[in-house]
Amino acid sequence: MARTRRCDVTNARFARDPAPLDGQCSCEACRGFSRAYLRHLFGARELLAYRLLTLHNLTFYQRLMREMRHGIATGVFGAYRSQFLARYGADLTSAEAGD
Repeated sequence: MARTRRCDVTNARFARDPAPLDGQCSCEACRGFSRAYLRHLFGARELLAYRLLTLHNLTFYQRLMREMRHGIATGVFGAYRSQFLARYGADLTSAEAGD
């Protein structure tokens, strides 16, 4: 699992960023648009921004569910869960408190 962390395209540091949201993602937003352009669309409240970011998020969740099912089937879900929570900035102890 070598995915990037959460990316808030409204952040000013992405104003000139030519990189995709996630270089390993296969969604239309990541294949064809830069972070800078997505930031511009979002700031201009263009409907395309919402559509592209929704496609990206749905692709992310589909991949997440596929990886989780694989982790469960192969008996490594606990390790996968820890890696996922570490990568996305979640506090493992607070996440476990809700279990």
